[in-house]
Amino acid sequence: MLEILFSISLFFTGGNIIDTKINHHKYEKENFKEIFYLKTKESVNTYCIKHSELENVKKIKYSRPNGGQETNYKVTKPINNETKREYYSSGQLLSIIDYTDGVRNGSCKYFWDYGAWPIMSESNYKNGKQIGTFKSYYKDGRLESHGTYKYTESAVYSRKDGVWKYYYDNGQLQRESIIKDGVEELKFYDKEGNLLPKGDGC
Repeated sequence: MLEILFSISLFFTGGNIIDTKINHHKYEKENFKEIFYLKTKESVNTYCIKHSELENVKKIKYSRPNGGQETNYKVTKPINNETKREYYSSGQLLSIIDYTDGVRNGSCKYFWDYGAWPIMSESNYKNGKQIGTFKSYYKDGRLESHGTYKYTESAVYSRKDGVWKYYYDNGQLQRESIIKDGVEELKFYDKEGNLLPKGDGC
């Protein structure tokens, strides 16, 4: 049960208060409506809302039919944003991941347990699905791979999209993956950067 406290003040346009009242209501449902019929078409009102359980009360409609006014409200649940940190058994930082209501949403970083470069990979999530740029690194900080994840609201999983590149630990391009509409084209290179004939890649 929601506990809502309304503080209502009704005014003329000249600023004189014609009525002030506080109504204390309890509501079983999340959506509710308050209707006030004022004495003149020029009257307006101000209000404040407090509640004991929820953080957001959204005004979704406002009208003044026949000199009165009608306001519809929608109560929304508070969003729980948090950043979680996980650690290796050694105590070194393993990951920093943003969550919204228990679902990955925002930055996601994994870290090496040792090495000159701490970041293992970095990516972003939206509503639990990977989206946008992904990068992974060798322990010395050299780029290991990078590319883009894409998803639509109706998709179950994210998928790789566009150009993905993977590198040898010496920095040379190892392979290139070009993905369009779920179809992948691959190119492979040796450690000196020479393009390999088709079928010679690994």
